[in-house]
Amino acid sequence: MVEDKRILRTRHIIEQTLLGMLYVMPLDKVSVTELCRRAHVDRGTFYRHYASRDDLAEKLAERLLDELNSDIYLRIERIIEGADSREIMKLIIRSIDEVGSDLVVLQDVEIRGKDVRTRIRHIAEGALRVLSSTGILGEDPETEAWAITTIVLDYPLYAAEIGRRANPGTFIMAIHEITDLYYSILIQSQKQPEALGSRLRETRGQGPTPPPSHTTRRGGTAPEPKAR
Repeated sequence: MVEDKRILRTRHIIEQTLLGMLYVMPLDKVSVTELCRRAHVDRGTFYRHYASRDDLAEKLAERLLDELNSDIYLRIERIIEGADSREIMKLIIRSIDEVGSDLVVLQDVEIRGKDVRTRIRHIAEGALRVLSSTGILGEDPETEAWAITTIVLDYPLYAAEIGRRANPGTFIMAIHEITDLYYSILIQSQKQPEALGSRLRETRGQGPTPPPSHTTRRGGTAPEPKAR
């Protein structure tokens, strides 16, 4: 038992050290030597637990995804009877968001041929399909899963770059506004095959301002994007 605790503690230290490094550099720039130095473990210890740096990243990502999957379904089980659909969606998003900051830096890691981002989307879609089958949520879990994954994984990147000016409401509003604009362009493109390309060329370098006939959900137009 003591040995098991020691093993778990060592793995935890190595995993947390990797995550800390990934916040400031890509995985391909992480060396086992530097990771061991920062984690205060020797290379022999590292290789007793992991075959390589990539093996460490995969095992860490898989553990976080397993935790995410279990957490989402536990929440669903607790609230599926008589639950409000909006509240359920909030809980699913919250489940992803709780490990989101770590999964953001691991989202390109591949586990058996599928990257973390794709696996998160599949987890969300599976949960939404369960809820859809009960009639609690809508009938398009695949699209909803794409939206959830995009917002939850991309927002931390936005917040990290923008800093104190980060505002979740503004971020989500921008997604709605741009989606409204893009939808209007797609509708027009069905009538005029060249419309999609020409409209996107017209708006390149400009703010996502809807066409005159288009009204956003809030009755206004999308704001000019701030320089990045």
